[in-house]
Amino acid sequence: MGADLVERACRHVPLPRSGIDAEGLVSDPEARAAIRDVLRALAEHVAPNGEPAHGGVRLETPDLVLREFVPADWEAVHAYAADAEVVRYELWGPNTEVQSRAFVDAVIRSRAEDPRRAFELAVTLRSTGQLIGGAGLRVRDAAHREGDIGYALHPAFWRRGFGTQVARALVRFGLDELALHRIWATCHCENAASARVLAKAGFQYEGTLRAHRFQRGEWRDSLLFAILETDPRSDA
Repeated sequence: MGADLVERACRHVPLPRSGIDAEGLVSDPEARAAIRDVLRALAEHVAPNGEPAHGGVRLETPDLVLREFVPADWEAVHAYAADAEVVRYELWGPNTEVQSRAFVDAVIRSRAEDPRRAFELAVTLRSTGQLIGGAGLRVRDAAHREGDIGYALHPAFWRRGFGTQVARALVRFGLDELALHRIWATCHCENAASARVLAKAGFQYEGTLRAHRFQRGEWRDSLLFAILETDPRSDA
């Protein structure tokens, strides 16, 4: 009939009688997640990439799509932001639902800044559109063309090379599209996994920042990494 068939929204969602609450609403968590994914796929089809009508940033890797956040993303954000293991080395979290909602709202509002300096993006699976984490690049000093990156993924998607894909995508965006000269990142001295990701993405270790952050009631050191526009890329 000429209608668009949105394959990612074609899902069979089993719903047992016990999955409906007294008010007639779906209460089964797996069914809710599946329905949310279907609605997100439809929304992204109508407004490509889940972005506002005026457009936005979309970065692609072999397995992932980094796109702008939309309000409905907060539940998927909360799924990783409330996880104690995810935020073990972070200055934030574990989040409450209120904090996860506030984060998504703040990110969406920040897109109105002109010129835009913060690019916080949802990390989604290219195959299904499922949101599995968040990543960001911030322009810290426009005059000196300097920015920094950060990322967090749901534990179910660790050790698959996704973190490296995210870091490389942010580097390409920052150096090629934003014309940055230097992009840096820090990580907790005990966060060996993040240090490996940065090294694989082409960042060079520059040193240790002593007593760099006050975290969980004590000062801790940070490892400093950076990549310059003149450095070789690591896209292999």
